[in-house]
Amino acid sequence: MERFQWKVTDSGIAIIGCHENDKYVTIPDCMEGKPVTEIAPKAFLSCKRMEEIQLPAAVCRIGNWAFAHAAGLRRLLLYGVSEASGTELGKDVFLGCQQLQEIRYEDDEYVGMGFLRAAAMQMGARELFQDVRNVASTDSECLGKTAEQVRDTEQQQIAAWLAKWDNALAVFLKEADLKGFRPMWAGGEEDYESEKDLPAYYESKRRCRKAEFCYLRLKYDRMLSVSDRESLYVYLREHSKDCCHEEAWQVIREGHPQEKEYYRILYEAGGISRVNIDALLSDMDRYGAGAEIIAFVLDCVNSAGRGDNGKSDRILSEEDYFTGFVL
Repeated sequence: MERFQWKVTDSGIAIIGCHENDKYVTIPDCMEGKPVTEIAPKAFLSCKRMEEIQLPAAVCRIGNWAFAHAAGLRRLLLYGVSEASGTELGKDVFLGCQQLQEIRYEDDEYVGMGFLRAAAMQMGARELFQDVRNVASTDSECLGKTAEQVRDTEQQQIAAWLAKWDNALAVFLKEADLKGFRPMWAGGEEDYESEKDLPAYYESKRRCRKAEFCYLRLKYDRMLSVSDRESLYVYLREHSKDCCHEEAWQVIREGHPQEKEYYRILYEAGGISRVNIDALLSDMDRYGAGAEIIAFVLDCVNSAGRGDNGKSDRILSEEDYFTGFVL
């Protein structure tokens, strides 16, 4: 049995399904001597085991719900596909792909662009799927330009794409945390099958997603404006440990417990401070953050801990903290 289901179209071959539910899927360049140019609607609908898929250069259309509810999908690779080719993206292509982390083109130059593109899809900003460099112009518009002028144009296009991404995130952060929630028909909370069906759970997961995207942009912060940076800092600071909602801290605790970069960002946002350091350390001890991470957080807080008289105002030294564990 062939691995893929397909049909012949006017432009070539359209993939309409897959017989196998593999973790890693590579669509061939050609089938029956014809180029693969399309991923048909619902072609990989609910392929929950698939984690990564690579598309060939000739693909020019991805149909409605092509990867919808592929719950394990983490990475879409468009190797050989130029952003200038203008791949047409259908409706809700990545609906329910909560694990999607990266959509990467082979000619992506900016580190982090693939991660930002995937986040854009989850924010509903479909127009950002490929709109980094609209250089279908490379042959025509670049004629007569110097290499420096071409480079300047590309940088302007990247800046415009990032500005659109930042605007999409600003809109997403302002959206109600219950947006998109579909309540069950139930007589009361006791009728819900699990906590995942409850509005409070949905709201918390949505706030986690918002915090995750704030961290992502601050991690890959090229061309991030001062005002946009501060807005992201405010969101993280207001959702850190000991706040009414702690999703910015929850994202670190559950998803990035050993990554210094995330602690650094939260500290710079004001979400790690002398006010909540005791609660943070207690939490870090429970989930096993590790000595190096704990020392890093203590150093961050202590380096800022100086009183008005200029004297050291350290709250706790690394030595003091770890001495507490000596039997």
